[in-house]
Amino acid sequence: MATVNKLKFVWQNDTKGAVRYAEMLPSGKVAQAPNDPGAVIGTLYLRQTAFAGNESFPKEIEVQISY
Repeated sequence: MATVNKLKFVWQNDTKGAVRYAEMLPSGKVAQAPNDPGAVIGTLYLRQTAFAGNESFPKEIEVQISY
């Protein structure tokens, strides 16, 4: 049976070619990777081209990890 983790991330800022998201901890706090206990990923960078055709970047995203 696979283990599944669903993680929520909130927009932090745009960089030159990427969008930076911070992990939301179950407590509702934003993770300050790599030092926050409970953070699985912490900070996630996605290429801006992943959102091609959108006028703006999503303020929240969800990532699912299965193993």
